[in-house]
Amino acid sequence: MGKFYARRALRIWPLYFLFVTLVILLGPRLLGEEPLSWRYIAGYFTFTGNWTVAALGYSSLVTAPLWSISIEEQFYLVWPLLVIWATVTRLRMLSCALLVLAVLVRLGLTATGAGHPALWCNTFAQLDPIAVGALVAYSFRGATPRLIALQRAVLALFGIALLVCSGRWLGLDGWGANLTSPLLTTASLVLLVAALGAGRALSNPVLGYLGRVSYGLYVFHVLAIKLTEALLRIPLGISQGRSIAVSLLLTLLLAALSYALVEKPFLRLKRHFSAVGVAGHP
Repeated sequence: MGKFYARRALRIWPLYFLFVTLVILLGPRLLGEEPLSWRYIAGYFTFTGNWTVAALGYSSLVTAPLWSISIEEQFYLVWPLLVIWATVTRLRMLSCALLVLAVLVRLGLTATGAGHPALWCNTFAQLDPIAVGALVAYSFRGATPRLIALQRAVLALFGIALLVCSGRWLGLDGWGANLTSPLLTTASLVLLVAALGAGRALSNPVLGYLGRVSYGLYVFHVLAIKLTEALLRIPLGISQGRSIAVSLLLTLLLAALSYALVEKPFLRLKRHFSAVGVAGHP
């Protein structure tokens, strides 16, 4: 158990805490953002930042994505303890209960007038992706679905269509928000099933590298947009291809530098806390 927590800390904490610290120290001066108050700083440093954002709203634009990392770390803190305590049958029942709880919490928050981010950043309102992931893991038991290429392609297109529809016609406020999370969860599940066991289709070295730096891509993407906006001196709009291209390239550059200089040295230490080697992981 201790080795598991050590490996998670080595993967998530170095870049996370470095980024938060840099935003605290340099954000107001370089990005023109308001300084983070002590409430946000305490939330980010204790991985309860999603609750701070849910209660007070977003303070810093570039730290906005970090609320989800708080939920992720809360999950990794609690779930291993439940795995030790419960049988597989109990864990399946618990996962189903979490699904129901997430739906009820979202409906309850909507009925009381809660909007974004109070609705979206609430841990209990985001339990369905976690519950579905657990159910899939226990259902597959390490196996991969046997699908032909056409089936995988259809599933992938369906998953992408769900993502597009949820982004185009649903939102994070109002009663429609109660469909957003289930649709995104379903889309992620469909894409996961399409990808599992895909073999050579996912063995492309470019895709492999993007997977390795994906954490940095997530952490830095809003910062890259802000820097691009300042560099080009124009607001970033969906029709402005040049801005989008520069933002994408800058995000890739920041993620690559982060992986090489910050993440990779700590990832090498994970071998000291590995009980079972897992192929394909750094």
